[in-house]
Amino acid sequence: MVLEVAACGDEPDELASLEVYNTVWPHDAVTMEAVHAFRDSAHDYIEYLVREDGVILGSGVGAIFAYRARRAVTLITVLAGQRRRGAGTALYEAISRWASKRGARELEVPVSGNDPESLAFAQRRGFTEERREVRWNSRSVRMQRC
Repeated sequence: MVLEVAACGDEPDELASLEVYNTVWPHDAVTMEAVHAFRDSAHDYIEYLVREDGVILGSGVGAIFAYRARRAVTLITVLAGQRRRGAGTALYEAISRWASKRGARELEVPVSGNDPESLAFAQRRGFTEERREVRWNSRSVRMQRC
């Protein structure tokens, strides 16, 4: 199994990443216009796809905002049928390297409160719960270092 993590390079990649996100987070689905607005408001931004033999397994986003330059807001989404194959780890490592090169020392990721597998993934990597949001029963967790 060889996983390939690559930055989104064109509109079809961006659409594929958005489709993964909207599949994993259907209660919080967004449009491409919302993605562009989020990206444009960031000081720095990266979006990745992870593939195995050309098949998309997941996507990841990192965004650093000027008001909190030492923290990267991070979204790691892996399709339910593709989990436990290393895709989430590969995305986490790529975004961590990207953030670290930009001076960010913390990652913040949302984790659904009704997704114990994702919560365990984050906890195994040293994330701790920072806050809990009532909306969608989600939690935000953060890590102290990249």
